[in-house]
Amino acid sequence: MYFEDLTSLPDGDGRVAVGWLEAGHAFTTGGCDPRVRDRLVHLAFEPEERMRGYHYCEFCTEESPISVTGAEDPGKFVNLGDAEIWVRDREQVFAAPTLIIHYIDAHGYRPPAVFCEAVLAQYPS
Repeated sequence: MYFEDLTSLPDGDGRVAVGWLEAGHAFTTGGCDPRVRDRLVHLAFEPEERMRGYHYCEFCTEESPISVTGAEDPGKFVNLGDAEIWVRDREQVFAAPTLIIHYIDAHGYRPPAVFCEAVLAQYPS
């Protein structure tokens, strides 16, 4: 499901979309601070809005569910594609699919700077 970065999600609760990528829509690339990626993995272990089943990556053939591990506990894996990660800053709540981690790792997706700043501010090392 595609939503342009930093637009309001259509459910009307005011959350702001980040990382809702889909084939046929361009996205920003260029890498991501590894600290942001690791904090997103941490958040994926306790996600929001869990769904039934898994969404697959439309950019590659990696089989779902895609699993990743973080720097905190490299032996602990989390499945991606069945929930959202919410990050709050002073003005808004960002909502990203857990697959954002895979998009960063495998496809070079670069989330918006305001989102990355909120991740680092809310979840400092």
